[in-house]
Amino acid sequence: MAKVKRKRRPRASAKVAVSVSESDGASKSLAHTGGFTIFVVALTLIFCVASFMRSSLWNEDTTIWLDAVDKSPSKSRAHNNTGFAFYQLELLDEAIEYYKSALVHQSNYFQARNNLAVAYKDLDRLDEALDEYLIIVENQPDFAKAHTNLGVIYSMFKRYEDAAIEYETALSLDPDSFAARNNLGIVYAKTNRFDEALSLYSEALALEPDNVKILNNFGNVYFEKHEPDKAVEYFERTIALDPEFVKAWSGMGKAHLRAARLGAAGLAFEEAVRLDPEFIEPRMNLATVYANQGLPGKARDQLEEVLNINPEHDAAKEYMEELLTTGKL
Repeated sequence: MAKVKRKRRPRASAKVAVSVSESDGASKSLAHTGGFTIFVVALTLIFCVASFMRSSLWNEDTTIWLDAVDKSPSKSRAHNNTGFAFYQLELLDEAIEYYKSALVHQSNYFQARNNLAVAYKDLDRLDEALDEYLIIVENQPDFAKAHTNLGVIYSMFKRYEDAAIEYETALSLDPDSFAARNNLGIVYAKTNRFDEALSLYSEALALEPDNVKILNNFGNVYFEKHEPDKAVEYFERTIALDPEFVKAWSGMGKAHLRAARLGAAGLAFEEAVRLDPEFIEPRMNLATVYANQGLPGKARDQLEEVLNINPEHDAAKEYMEELLTTGKL
């Protein structure tokens, strides 16, 4: 194999997943689209790769699987699990290389292909991820998690009708799938089917009553339904369970702003910015709050921070020009 390159997963954004391990040997990823949180599932083989020490490039698990590949180079399982070990270390290029090797030795090894697609998605190589998922569902149509993950890719391409079909298929194959149920709710919310979204979130919350991402999604739907007080209720429940859930702070700020509660909105946006200084959305909304509170200097400061983060942010440029034109700056 080629020399290891430390190509790590990008920082979480609207299109990037952050992997977290699960005890059953699978890996669940979270991807953020707008205020909503969707779920992606990466699979290991039958064997669970044990917990990893991320502070060290090499650890016992990596060494074991590399040794297995050396001793049995034609065994696809060893290549897949070595790839997963590198994935857990956030060495995505190396993970992809081993997943591909697994497929060379066993082209119908759909767990390895699913893992390959997850790695592509984490690198924002969405076309390649889509191709892999389409191969899986064509050849193994009863692979529920692959349908869920294909739905995620369609959602990222804003192909919401196709995404809904995949999530519905996943639920028909696995009625207890939390990820498919949550993600289908998000698709319904994005296509203004709010009541259907709330129904699915209620079902998901029954499965995981303290899941902050579902509570946050409830808040987002009520915000879209122009029910700011109900939205605030769910954002507050989210924050009570996870005080550092930055998107809940931002969502709560938007709900207060919609209800013309400038003071409460400003406090929520300020906390969101404190938790994530590079999160642009609350900075833009904070500029609005400050402008309406007669604090033009503070509004300008937020817009300048946005442009420091992203010099090409057109909305920030336009808002700055608007404030200058109207004499608010």
